[in-house]
Amino acid sequence: MNTSYFPLRVSLLLLFVSTCLASTLVAQDATEETQERRSQLLQRFESSSSPAERREILQKLVELKREEDRPEPMTPHYTGWGFLDSIIHTVSGWFGGNEEAEVVAADPDSDPLPTSEDLDQIAGSLPGGTALGLGAWLNQDGEMSEQDINRLIEWAEEDGVTDEERTALMEIRELYGDVISRPSRDALDVAIGTDPSSSTPQVHDVADSATRLVEERGDNYGVPNPWYNEDPNHSLPHGVQLGGLEGRWKCNLFAGNSLYNAGFEPPRYGNSGTGEYPNANQWWKWSDAHAGDYNNKSHFEMVGELDPNEYSWLDRKEKVEALLAQAQPGDIIIVDHPGDAFADGGHCRVVTANNIGNGTGTISNAQASYDSAIIEDEKVEDFTGEEMIWILRPNRPLEGN
Repeated sequence: MNTSYFPLRVSLLLLFVSTCLASTLVAQDATEETQERRSQLLQRFESSSSPAERREILQKLVELKREEDRPEPMTPHYTGWGFLDSIIHTVSGWFGGNEEAEVVAADPDSDPLPTSEDLDQIAGSLPGGTALGLGAWLNQDGEMSEQDINRLIEWAEEDGVTDEERTALMEIRELYGDVISRPSRDALDVAIGTDPSSSTPQVHDVADSATRLVEERGDNYGVPNPWYNEDPNHSLPHGVQLGGLEGRWKCNLFAGNSLYNAGFEPPRYGNSGTGEYPNANQWWKWSDAHAGDYNNKSHFEMVGELDPNEYSWLDRKEKVEALLAQAQPGDIIIVDHPGDAFADGGHCRVVTANNIGNGTGTISNAQASYDSAIIEDEKVEDFTGEEMIWILRPNRPLEGN
C-alpha cells in the first residue's frame, strides 16, 4: 500500500512556522527588555556625579550594546517536550536552521583609531555622543591604560584638535581623571589646552610616585647611602647627593618625597610650607583627627588608627586585618614600634596595592629599607606586634594645585 507523506510534511511545516513566530515574539520581548535596561542605565548615568559610578554604568552600557550587536544563532525555538523538539529540529534542518553563530571577542588594542562617525556608532543612544563613544571604545576591555591615553591624544592631534574633540577629551578627563596617572592627566590637559599645573592630585598618584622612587632612586634610600632629595621646599638642598645622611634611616624622607612628587604637601615642622619632615611616628599629628590639638595644618584624612595591644592575641589579628583592609593605593601607613615613643621614629610605608582579605591576603607597600627602597608584600602578622598603627590619606595639595 502506497502511503503519501505530504500531509505529514505540511503539518510539520505549519508547526515549524508557528514555532518561528513564537521565536519572533520572544525576540521582540528581549528587545523591549534591552531598551528598558538601557533607559534605566542612562537615567542613572545622567543623575550620577561620581566618576567611579559613571564608569561602572558605562561598562554595563557597553556590555549591553555588545549583547545587542552579537549575531543571533540560527537555532529554532524549542518547547522543552522531547518528542516535539526532535520533530522541530528535523524540520528546521531542512531549512539550514541549526547553524551556530560564531562569536569573536573584541580586541580594542588591535582596533584602528576610531573616527567621529565610528564613535557615534559605538555610543549608539548613549548621551554625550562622541565623548561617550570614546568611553565605550576604551571600555571594551574594562580598563584605562597609559596606552589608551596615548592613543586618545594621537587620535585628537592627528589633524588638529577640533572643538568637538576637545569637548570629548574634557569629558573623558573628567570621567577617568581619578584613576589615570598624573603624567597621563597632564598629557590630556595639554591636548585640551589647559594648564597641567592646575590638575588636582589624586591619592593613587602617591603610589605611582613612590613606585618611581623605588625604580629610579632606590639606592638613595638605603641606610648606608646618601639621600637624593627631590623636594625643593625641604630645608636640605635638592637635586644633589646628600652624604651627610649616610648611616640614617630614610623612611620619612621616602614618604615625604613621594607626596611632593605626586602634588601633595608633606607635613613639615613649623607648618610654613618649607622645612624638615617629622619623624614617621609623628605624622598622625598632621591628620584631620589630631592636627588641631597640636596647632598643625591638616595634611591627611585619618582613615583609621589602632593600638593592637588593647586586644588579646586572639582578637588582635582580626582588628589589624580590618584596619589594613581600608587602605588604598597612595595611603600612608605609619607604625610606632614598641618602646620609647621617639627612640627610632617608627616607620612609614606607601601603599601600592591591597589584597588583604582578597586573593593573596597581603598588602604591597613601597618603603625605605636598610639596603634600598623596595616594594614589599606584607601580611597582617607583620603589623600585629606594633605599638600603634595609623592609616593616613593625603588631602592637602601643594600650593598652586
